Amino acid sequence: MQPLNQLAGMTVLGFLIGLILNSLDQYIYRFFEGIQFWPDSIWWRQYRRELKNYEVLDSKLKSDEDELKLKIEKLNSDLDAKEKAKIEEEIKKLNINLLNYSRKIRNYPYDPEEKFRTKRRPAECTNLGNVIAEYENYPKEQYGMDFNVFWYHLWQTMPKEVRDEIDISSAKADFLVYFSFIFLLTAPFSILKAFFERDAIYTYIQSSVHFNHYYLCLFIEFILQAACFLLISYLFYKISVVAHKNYGRYIKSAFDIYRIGLSTKTGILIPLCPNKVERGVWIEYGKFLEDYKELQQYEFRKRIK
Repeated sequence: MQPLNQLAGMTVLGFLIGLILNSLDQYIYRFFEGIQFWPDSIWWRQYRRELKNYEVLDSKLKSDEDELKLKIEKLNSDLDAKEKAKIEEEIKKLNINLLNYSRKIRNYPYDPEEKFRTKRRPAECTNLGNVIAEYENYPKEQYGMDFNVFWYHLWQTMPKEVRDEIDISSAKADFLVYFSFIFLLTAPFSILKAFFERDAIYTYIQSSVHFNHYYLCLFIEFILQAACFLLISYLFYKISVVAHKNYGRYIKSAFDIYRIGLSTKTGILIPLCPNKVERGVWIEYGKFLEDYKELQQYEFRKRIK
């Protein structure tokens, strides 16, 4: 009966952990996105680092584009076969570099009023926060549709098989974020557990490697345990960023395809290709759905922001 009791206990524990994680979902994401629970000094330091990384990408993209134009112009001039082959090889490498830079830059939200060459900019201090902000910002910049307002309406117009596929992609991303959070939370608890078992740990290490420095031995053990869990947490976090990129493609394609169906159901006439008229319609309708009517202090809040 003991194995069955252990299995039942593990099942109940797994259920409780899942329930707790599901209840804390919003707060876990707010932390990993850099929206909440970050001291201002750490947030700004991390944001400046993210902004610097973006500025480097933007600068490299611009310089490689300028160099590519020069290479193409040079290729069209009178050159022998050997020089042309060399320039064509350089052009190929530049195109590969531009493609890589573009992929990384697309992880950041688009802003048409931005000063950068790519018209994008980090919105949050973490990589995951910027990836999520990018695909949530997409429908508003492309169609004037606020993600938080229209996503739930759009969901009702999708076929069940499409919703199931999106749910699976979302579950994969959530799973990785939750695992990252679990290992991050485990790091300090592992140190606490090791502290209460310090004598047993020291005896084991002393008998294994004949190391007699008690406090140094414990300090190394604490650091190694915490570092191990933090490394695993970081790996899950990086994988979750990739998973959210894939999930973001579903989100953006859903707005591209099913906004037409939503407009039909709500009686809003929009063109197949987005234009300023459609953007204005969705913006006004979004204000109605969000606040029932446009509040007088809306423009004031906008100016303050």
